Amino acid sequence: MSASNNSIGWPSNPGRSPFTVTQSGWYTFRHTFQDNGSGVLQVVMDVLDHNGVVLHSWTLSDPSDIIGATVGGNRYGWFAYNQFSFLAIDNSQLIIATEPQKVDFCHKEGKKGTFHLINVSVNAEQAHINHGDGLPGEEVPGTEDAKRFTEDCSIIDQLILVEIVEVPADKDTDTTSSDPLESGVNYVLKARGTADAGDGIEFDARYSIRTLSSSDWTDAVSTYGGYGVTLLDLLYNGSTPWGEFNASHDYETTVTGAGVVATFRIYDVYYPNNTGDLYVDIYQKLW
Repeated sequence: MSASNNSIGWPSNPGRSPFTVTQSGWYTFRHTFQDNGSGVLQVVMDVLDHNGVVLHSWTLSDPSDIIGATVGGNRYGWFAYNQFSFLAIDNSQLIIATEPQKVDFCHKEGKKGTFHLINVSVNAEQAHINHGDGLPGEEVPGTEDAKRFTEDCSIIDQLILVEIVEVPADKDTDTTSSDPLESGVNYVLKARGTADAGDGIEFDARYSIRTLSSSDWTDAVSTYGGYGVTLLDLLYNGSTPWGEFNASHDYETTVTGAGVVATFRIYDVYYPNNTGDLYVDIYQKLW
């Protein structure tokens, strides 16, 4: 015997992995129709003995058999070739499995990066994640926390620019935000730019370089290490929240408002020879 989703040609067709039953008795032919994990029909055909042991199995699938599009609906099974004068058949039944759980995805279309809402089996969830799809109400993949999907897969900004604070390099007192950061509200602070400290020293929010004698940006200021690693740092409320060195000199941190203004100052021991400004963009997070 062999199996097919059409006519097999003949039972011992070598292209259909034929199987021979050598003992008489009752056998079960079981057909299982299922999703292969990507929305394509997969049919598993098994032959079992009277003890329920699978003796042989065929798995059939065609990429063009898209469930709900090119396949589906009422059909029939048949014995295309039968050389028995009498073939007993019993216990024929249809068991309908519970429909697989489904999940909504914002599906990415083409190179333009547009998205639309689809509903797919959870079996295909990982494939859609690998494709760059996202979930309604969640962050848009690849936008670094800045954009989010609505429930219908429209894209909205997750951050709202509240204020840009200009911090002069030669100012030895705090520069404050115009308004308090609301208590319990999350904000993203984005520091950017470079300034000059004289003596050939250029610095950003945390790191510096002596342009005449070095090619590396360092946390401690070259030849001024005795003043500590916070020298020439851009302080937020008295501390340095900026992370690892970024060649673009852009840094960010997330903070929670406490109902008071944000304070910024470049820490130095001598301000008169400093020139330029650093900038802090204050964004309110919507989620």
